[in-house]
Amino acid sequence: MAIAVFFYAASSSLPEEAGYYPKFVGMLSILLATIYLIQTAKNENNEKSTFAGINWNQLLLVLGLSLVYTVLMKPVGYFMSTFIYLVISLIGLRISPKNAILVAFGTGIFMFIVFRTFLSVPLPMGMFY
Repeated sequence: MAIAVFFYAASSSLPEEAGYYPKFVGMLSILLATIYLIQTAKNENNEKSTFAGINWNQLLLVLGLSLVYTVLMKPVGYFMSTFIYLVISLIGLRISPKNAILVAFGTGIFMFIVFRTFLSVPLPMGMFY
């Protein structure tokens, strides 16, 4: 909830036209977090843990890789860092290496088409391009 409120507050500083979508996402996140909090409060008698069955090693791997991914995006480049991040994350989540490479490659192509071709958004290219 706090992150959603912060996101909405930060989007208020954007120009009016650029802030529509971020404000919408912020308000939607606040609404969904509120609904979730209400549902959780109603079910407080149910002792079933939300985190039951979570593989903490996989969670920590993905969180750690996400941090490394964001740090390396500028120097290594968006496409290379995304490919590496997806392959290592998926293999860590017990996906076969072949499928992990295929998904990472397909995601890279899809993102290139969407961001570079359709949206003309410059992405960090890094030292490899």
